[in-house]
Amino acid sequence: MTVCAVVLFPWVEPRETVSGFMGRHRHVNLICRALAAFIDMMHWWEPDHCDVTWRLEDAMRRTLYP
Repeated sequence: MTVCAVVLFPWVEPRETVSGFMGRHRHVNLICRALAAFIDMMHWWEPDHCDVTWRLEDAMRRTLYP
């Protein structure tokens, strides 16, 4: 979360990780799509890691910040 907050400050949502950010922007930006594919490859045991992380973080934000 710290890396995401410092590096991607203008675009990041509260309590978002790099995987969640890439999952959220995967369909918008070619660079994010490539980075999400790389992160998914690093987490080979969890299919669609970035998308799953994004959905979990989004559900968590909706619970914490109604």
